[in-house]
Amino acid sequence: MKKVFTGILFILITNSLFAKEIEPESKYVKYIGFNVNPLLSQLIPMNNINPNINSFAVNSRSFKGVHGFKSNFGVFFDESFNNEQFVSLSFGYENRRKLTNRIYFLKGVNLNILISESFSDFSSLVGPGLSWGIEYKITKHISLSTYANLRLLVGEPNILFQLEPPLSIGINFLISEK
Repeated sequence: MKKVFTGILFILITNSLFAKEIEPESKYVKYIGFNVNPLLSQLIPMNNINPNINSFAVNSRSFKGVHGFKSNFGVFFDESFNNEQFVSLSFGYENRRKLTNRIYFLKGVNLNILISESFSDFSSLVGPGLSWGIEYKITKHISLSTYANLRLLVGEPNILFQLEPPLSIGINFLISEK
């Protein structure tokens, strides 16, 4: 399994070197997206994958040509003994490149904020991050996407280094085009 994720990450990085830029557009487009893993886990058995992992529940992206801004928001409640609760926020720049008529390669730089509360502790972590993703356009208005994330989060008293493989599937809707 580890070799599969390493291979996917290698393909994402090498494809970014050979990807073609989208022709500059004068259009400004906005998308809103949702994590569909919790819904999919109810329909399709995902035995070894926690459906809440890597879960930004809602994301928004806006682009003008190849350049864009994205923001993500997620909440996670752990029902185990620790009763941990997380709130995740992410804001940043995103670049998209056209691979085919329906497939886009996405890469970005983010500022990440993680607020955690457990049974006995409260902490907040802040730090930079990188993201790589693939988006598949089903129609002009609907697409599917998945991301891999690399984060360094720092806060008192923790330093957290995260590499999240592309396990979450998001569905995105075009909400504005000018």
